[in-house]
Order: sequence, then C-alpha cells, then structure tokens
Amino acid sequence: MKSSIFRVIFATVLTLGAAGVVAGSCGGDDETSGVGDSCSLGGQKCEFGCDHDLGCVRCLGSSDCGSGEPFCVLGGCVQCKDNADCGTTKTCWPRHHTCEDKCAANDDCPGEEPICDTTGACVGCVTNEDCAGTDKPLCHPTLHQCSECLLSTDCPATQPACDFQDGECRECLVDSDCHAPDLCGSDHHCHFSCDLDIDCTEADRSHCDVESHDCVECLSDAHCAAPEPFCGDHHRCAVCRSDADCASIPDTTTPYCHDGEECVECLRDEHCTDPLKPECKGRVCQS
Repeated sequence: MKSSIFRVIFATVLTLGAAGVVAGSCGGDDETSGVGDSCSLGGQKCEFGCDHDLGCVRCLGSSDCGSGEPFCVLGGCVQCKDNADCGTTKTCWPRHHTCEDKCAANDDCPGEEPICDTTGACVGCVTNEDCAGTDKPLCHPTLHQCSECLLSTDCPATQPACDFQDGECRECLVDSDCHAPDLCGSDHHCHFSCDLDIDCTEADRSHCDVESHDCVECLSDAHCAAPEPFCGDHHRCAVCRSDADCASIPDTTTPYCHDGEECVECLRDEHCTDPLKPECKGRVCQS
C-alpha cells in the first residue's frame, strides 16, 4: 500500500518541531489518499477508499459529509475542523472535534482532556512531555491526546499497524495487513475468513457475518443478553439502542444513549438539570 499524504505531512510537522505550534488548532487535512478498490475490510471494499495510516475512511473530503458534521478530518465527518468553525464564544476541542465552551483554566476541563490550552480548548496533551511516564508517550498532533504511536515504527511486532485515527497500535487496519486467508475484522485483529458460524471458534465472536466473512459477536438481538441485550451497528452487544433503553434502567443516573452503545449522564448542556452542575463535559454533568 502506498504511503499516504498524512505520513508526508506528519513527517514535515515533526521536522519543524510543530507539536506545540499545532496545539491551538484541532484541524486535520481535508483529504485522504485512499487507494480505492484495492482496499477492503472483512472482505468488503471500503466505501470511500482507505488510507495507509487510517484504514477504511468514512469520507475523502468535506463534500462527503452532511450539515451536522460538515468537515472531514482523519477520514471521519466531524462538527469542526478548527477554532474558526465554532464562532467567537466556543472553540474546537480536538479529541472529538466538537465545538465547546472555551476554558479559562485546567479546572474547567474534564479528566480525559485535563489541559486548557492557549486557545481555550481542553486537550489531553500539548507536547510529548505531557505524556511522559505513561504507556502512551506521544502527543497526537491532531487529536492532542496521549497516544501509543504516531507511525507504525512506534508499534511492536504483534501489533505492527499504527491507527492514526486514534494513535493506537493494531494488528491490522485493512485486509492486506493480514496473511491470507485471514481478513481484518472490525476489532482490528486478523481472523480466519468465515462462511458459516462453525468457522468461528472464538467464544466472544461466534457468529459469521456472511456479507463481510468476519466472525462477530452478534448478528441480532437474540445473540445478546443482559446487561448488553442489543446487537449494535458494529455487530457488538450493547447496553442501549435509544435513550428509552437507558431511561428504563431502574435508579439510573445515565439516561441517555451515546452512539447506540453506552448509557451516559448527558450529551448536551440541557440534559444537566442540577444548577450546581449545569454543563455537559465528557458526557458528565459538571460545574
């Protein structure tokens, strides 16, 4: 697979020592250099193409994105690319590329984004020094989160592919990262290509998705059980599919369904009814 434009740009950024410089912006490049029909995941061609550092992508440019998430960053559609997309009172927080209220000090920031940077965005790190002493020693230049890797050379032989979308070392990103006849599954592991459930020998991936030839946890709700009774979009058993599923849990303090997978305390500020904790940060109501 050909090297992507992300690798070229990132190498330039490293050369310029720009980890601190880019801290004020959460934008990534607007295009990927996918290799089109040669890209596949689980035996299925990537819809928009793939990238050496990102795997299958959900967009090649912002024209592929809708009005709610109009910008293409790191192969995904997001709410904002940089601070200018958020108006004057908010700023673009780089972890999820969402417009949030500006912070004034570190105390204004949630645990996963504990640093208030010079633009008023909460970030996980500004430089590698912020990640020292952890198992994720590198500061991702786009997400501003401590990461395992920025290049595949940062990864061990057992997980040789660096997923630049989140800075994690993976066994594979696309099928070509695996030795045939294995295919890369949605869990970023190489799996034997299945045709029937009997081909799937892992206890937590015992069903064969005949469309992708990938062994998965579930194909329908019947394959799941409490406390994760629903089969989600990624063929994983999940706690919820809608807010109603979360609200029905007795004595719940997490009534909202996030990404069709987990119940959380809030998704936006109006969900926070306690006047002492009026703001939703990191899906938790805080002061």
